[in-house]
Amino acid sequence: MDIDILKAKRKSLRAAFSMCCNGISNRTETLSKNEVNVLYKQLQDKFSRLETIQEEISDLLLTSHDLKDTYQEDFSKAEEYRDKFCQIFSRLEASQEQEILVSEENNSVQKRKFKLPKLELRKFSGEPKDYFAFWSQFEKIHMDATIAEEDKFQYLLQCLVPDSKAARLVSSFPPTKNKYLKAITQLKERFGRDELLVQIYVRDLLSIVKKNAAGRIKGDLSELYDLLEGKLMALESLGRTKEKFAEFLEPLVESCLPENVLRAWERGRSVEDSSPQDSARSLDKLLCFLRNEVQSEEMIKLARTGLGASRVSHPRSHPDEVDCSTAAALVNFQDNSDKESAKSNDENTVVSSSVLSNQSVNETVYLQTLVLRIEHNGKELKVRTILDSGSQKSYISERVINVLQLRPKSKQTVVHEAKEHDIELLLGADVIGNILTDNSLKLSSGVTVVQTKLGYTVIGKTNTIHNSLCSNVVSLHCANFTVTDLWNLDAIGITDPTEDAKRKHAHFDFLNQFKENLSVFPDGRQWEDLQIIEEVPKTEVDNFGYYLPHRPVMKQAIQTMKIRPVFDASARNKSQPSLNDCLNRGPNLIELIPDIIDRFRLYPIGLSSDIEKAFLQLSIIPEHRDYLRFFLPNVEESKIYRHCRVVFGICSSPFQLSACIDHLLENSPARFDDVTQKLKHSFYVDNCVTGVTDIKEQESFINKAIEVMARGCFNLRGWESNVPGRYIFRSSGVTSLLGLLWDLDQDTLKCNLNYSGEGEISKRNVLAMVHKIFDPLGILSPTTLLPKVLLQEAWKLKLKWDDPLPENVQKIFRKWRDEIVYLEKVNIPRYVEINENAELHLFVDACKSSYGACVYIRTVTLLGVKIRLIRAKSRVAPLKTMIIPRLELMACCIGARLVHSVYAALDVPDLKIIAWSDSMVALWWLKNHGDWSVFVTNRVNEINSLVPSQFWRHVPGELNPANLLSRGISLVYFPTLFGGRVLPGSLNP
Repeated sequence: MDIDILKAKRKSLRAAFSMCCNGISNRTETLSKNEVNVLYKQLQDKFSRLETIQEEISDLLLTSHDLKDTYQEDFSKAEEYRDKFCQIFSRLEASQEQEILVSEENNSVQKRKFKLPKLELRKFSGEPKDYFAFWSQFEKIHMDATIAEEDKFQYLLQCLVPDSKAARLVSSFPPTKNKYLKAITQLKERFGRDELLVQIYVRDLLSIVKKNAAGRIKGDLSELYDLLEGKLMALESLGRTKEKFAEFLEPLVESCLPENVLRAWERGRSVEDSSPQDSARSLDKLLCFLRNEVQSEEMIKLARTGLGASRVSHPRSHPDEVDCSTAAALVNFQDNSDKESAKSNDENTVVSSSVLSNQSVNETVYLQTLVLRIEHNGKELKVRTILDSGSQKSYISERVINVLQLRPKSKQTVVHEAKEHDIELLLGADVIGNILTDNSLKLSSGVTVVQTKLGYTVIGKTNTIHNSLCSNVVSLHCANFTVTDLWNLDAIGITDPTEDAKRKHAHFDFLNQFKENLSVFPDGRQWEDLQIIEEVPKTEVDNFGYYLPHRPVMKQAIQTMKIRPVFDASARNKSQPSLNDCLNRGPNLIELIPDIIDRFRLYPIGLSSDIEKAFLQLSIIPEHRDYLRFFLPNVEESKIYRHCRVVFGICSSPFQLSACIDHLLENSPARFDDVTQKLKHSFYVDNCVTGVTDIKEQESFINKAIEVMARGCFNLRGWESNVPGRYIFRSSGVTSLLGLLWDLDQDTLKCNLNYSGEGEISKRNVLAMVHKIFDPLGILSPTTLLPKVLLQEAWKLKLKWDDPLPENVQKIFRKWRDEIVYLEKVNIPRYVEINENAELHLFVDACKSSYGACVYIRTVTLLGVKIRLIRAKSRVAPLKTMIIPRLELMACCIGARLVHSVYAALDVPDLKIIAWSDSMVALWWLKNHGDWSVFVTNRVNEINSLVPSQFWRHVPGELNPANLLSRGISLVYFPTLFGGRVLPGSLNP
């Protein structure tokens, strides 16, 4: 055969052989036993065929006179491939042996079910004392036959402290395969010689002897024992055992002991020497003696301090409560609804709760105090005042003088007991006579109510529950628990704060769900409406209760009531909880607003109404009415009233109303099923927001809805719509709709901007400014991002809430604040047309400071393509710096949650979802299953569970509308870009 043909075949075989060798070299550590066998056969087959052709070529070269000179070069090249085969073959054999050892180990040892902490190699600096600890770890690498020696050399360099004696020694050798063993040998001879280490440890013992002789040994006996035991164990590891060198080591150890311990040892040894039994002096007995002494000292300490230490784990009362009588009560809160007990069988979660309350009764003396408003030269200040008839003069604090810029007559130091509120004005006997009146009321509790010209005050002694202790024991049994629930909690700062709580059916009589026992509360007064409250009988005045403060609020937008009272159930003293603090508020109903608005936009005709005096239609059970008391001041006599209906201003009231409406709709007649099903998803507290398709349906729906709600004494009134009709109260102008503004004439939605350009720029004011813009749909997300980023920067500076921000930050925020007026032009069409061709398009993007997502609906009609923004959301990046690909993945995560929420809210069958991202890394994570980090894996799993990977696509960055969300935009240009920078209509999904 022609030699050129043979060389061509050999070239192909060599390429195949090299490819096989490279594949084995890259995967030697990850190969299984079966893969090793397969690769072994492939390698042997290719090498045998290569050797056959090589022999034919060698024979031709030797027989041909012209080619005999090239034989040596060809033979050398062939030898390289033979050496390569031997090297790869040896690796396969070693890998196979390692696989057998690992398999045997796995069969003998049970697989761990927990993750061990990461083991870091100890670094060696060249100190001989540290050599043992270093070599005990590194020896595993040194003895591992699967690691190449040049790799072992690199591991050795990494285990040495830079610029240390050991590092300089090893670095003097070139990091090659041949020099590794020489470097190890030099390292041992220099720092790990036994005779060197023996001298070091013996000298350490001698230094302890020297310190003991000089009386400089400090610390207890246990520390000395641990030190001696460590030195002796180190010497034993070097071959200097206690049996062979006891006569040498025992005197050293004895010389290290304090005098009192040595005397005890000598006394004990003399007794043993006098006995006929073993009297040999041994080091083991000395160490055993020391060990017993250490244990005895520890037992003595425990006996002296054990009882005192045990008190730490028990709550202690205040000293003044030692002689007080105590009472304990066991309270169980249960739901007495039959339907709830029937439905609980369907749930897989059983909850039992019991509250153990220990309370101590103590006498409390009230002093006459008032809160007064002082005015001087146009300045106003609230101060707490005490009436003290035992003082001949009146005094005012230095702080009040400085704030109001008063001119004091004289200065005097007044000492009074420290209370929760500072007393800044003392009215003495020279003033009290001019402000007192003849009206006073003695209460059965012992307190006297005194009327002054400045207001009411109390004085006297009463028994109050003081410093109660409450223990709540809750038992939860969860049957439907999955592993993914563990990482659903790891997204603080990513996931919206939702409460996954199902609404419960409730009766029209409500039981307030208290979450802790009540203690002393501040009192409140004023307001009366005899239709919804009742006067507290005098026989029940001393019962435990809560007094609500209240004030009048005037609002011109409310047509039926211009002035209404507002009760403050969040009022509290510094050390006492408010009523809202003690009540379970129920699920977060604000999260329903975006879903309700999304459904509202699906109808060409929108409808909005509210329930007249909705909260006043729900009564409170008599047992809990005392927690809703309030004072009604009167010229002749002050009276105490209590609410009989649900009070607006209590945190649980919105959920109670929503639960009542749900209960009413669930039990409505079957002939109203079509209306009740729509109403169930249209109520936010007392507001009904929904829509219909035509005028005929509008009239029918309103008529049935009014009839259904009237069955629960709810008057559904004030109907508003963009199309006039029979029951429509308003069909033009601008009206409020769940925090947004609805232009009935243009049928558009926009945010209600309630902003103010006054005040110093501090963390508190910036935060308040941002939260004044209520944007449930995220319409203004690109513009509200900037103050959030500035607030985060201010947070990094660790400024106080009222400290002025840096000048450069103030300049940026001031510019943003002055441009808010441009946002009044921003609005979106309310109606979103959806047909069988409609698609949901999700866009996500991120940068180093923020990330965001937006959802559009794309509908193809006979008139063309219509695109409408549905929702958007932007977030500030976490304080911990993250790489851009991870932020892009977080953007995908909130985007998946956002589009999933929109899809569930719209409830349109066969609605297609397409997700877009301009990050190739994030898309690679979503579309491939690799061994990612925990952070990436958890988010990829969550994203794919909400939006499968086949729905994700790539979009160029310049066409991605989510760029506005992640990078923000100037308020001046936002109204213009808002209509144009949307999903390109030419983009083919």
